[in-house]
Amino acid sequence: MSDLRWYTLKVKTGKELYVKEWLKENKNEIEIDDVIVPVNQKYKKNGTKGEVAAFGGYIFVKMNLFNYGISDLKKIPYSKGLLGVNKNNDIRDAISVKKKDIDKILNYNRSSSTSSVGGTYHIGDEVSVIAGPFSNFKGVIDKISYDLQKVQLSVMFFSRPTIISVDLNQIQK
Repeated sequence: MSDLRWYTLKVKTGKELYVKEWLKENKNEIEIDDVIVPVNQKYKKNGTKGEVAAFGGYIFVKMNLFNYGISDLKKIPYSKGLLGVNKNNDIRDAISVKKKDIDKILNYNRSSSTSSVGGTYHIGDEVSVIAGPFSNFKGVIDKISYDLQKVQLSVMFFSRPTIISVDLNQIQK
């Protein structure tokens, strides 16, 4: 494994984390040095937190590509092949990912796993808007989008409940 490079492996959307675990369990069969699946924290309606792949359908693998053929990569469950390999299945056409791009992805993974601007919020929390055109309004969180860094609040506006969208850094508990 002397010529290790990063490549983008196309997989079935929603199966990225499964493929990562499968590759870790089968390291001896398929010699892959490292696997990265950038994830976002996703909150469900009941307030529980889970992970979802940031780049749906793609994972990043560090491997010596020329030890393999396309048939070896097809053994990976839910795999659709490497990015850049065309219809004639010439593995030499695969596009390697630059080290600086992998570093950005690693930093994205770290920042998204620790991103909680102003604290952790849950659906149903009562918060105050502290900045923007709706400052000094109080509302209840209806929807949270940590990947967009936004929340939807239900506030009283002219004695009626109204849904507004504000950035996470514009609210506090």
